[in-house]
Amino acid sequence: PHLNQNAILYADNFFFTSAIIKTLMDKKTLFVGTARFDRLPAGIKKKYKKDSVKKWKKGLFSGVRDPELPGVVFTFVRDSAAVCFVSSNPDTNDVGTVMRMMKDGKKLPFYYPLVLLMYN
Repeated sequence: PHLNQNAILYADNFFFTSAIIKTLMDKKTLFVGTARFDRLPAGIKKKYKKDSVKKWKKGLFSGVRDPELPGVVFTFVRDSAAVCFVSSNPDTNDVGTVMRMMKDGKKLPFYYPLVLLMYN
């Protein structure tokens, strides 16, 4: 009942495949979710390996597009784990800022991809 209505489907990595994203986009339905690294499109999987993202400093993130899935952004985030967010929702492609309290009591800006906020 939500297809062809520009609804947003939220899903975890168990449900992600490129075929599902293509089908949803054809049905005018947006997708926001996570993806398993072994299910990423070949070109992205080659560039962003889970082990390499795990080595990033906590808080780093990077977004990339796949030419085979126009309109879809894959955002890799190093938080307590290495996570890949997938979004066909253009509202999630920006960066937000929050002030984070550090152990010494100082407040510092923390930048994060909006897809993280939308997914959580």
